[in-house]
Amino acid sequence: MACSILIITRDVDLKNNMHTLFNHHNCMTQYEETIMRALLAILDHAPDVVITDLEIGYDSIIHMIDVMNKSQVRVPVIVMYENESRFILSELYESGILYRLQKPLDGDSLGQLKQIIDNIVEKSDSRVYVHGRDAEAGRW
Repeated sequence: MACSILIITRDVDLKNNMHTLFNHHNCMTQYEETIMRALLAILDHAPDVVITDLEIGYDSIIHMIDVMNKSQVRVPVIVMYENESRFILSELYESGILYRLQKPLDGDSLGQLKQIIDNIVEKSDSRVYVHGRDAEAGRW
């Protein structure tokens, strides 16, 4: 299934993993290293899915979601995290992010990520996503 994905990260290894995964599955990927550049890209031409690394900054991600909501841009967002506190994860949930993806990424989590994206693109869902590692697609 062809899709367009915007990936926001500064992590070179993560970019390489994503590039390999999504090129293999016929997805067009665009990479940005800052939320501001990502927002310009989203507002100019909304991708099917946005994937961002929480290392970009919690406040920046909350700002991005706020701008998207105010602009009525409904693009699902998948947030990857590593060792964040329950408070930060709870705040993300309160902002409307329902799923999460825990790093480091391995073969199983990359497969789960691809399945989530396929489901999002297939359903054209307008919720904001963060994906987790459990069998229920990362429900909190």
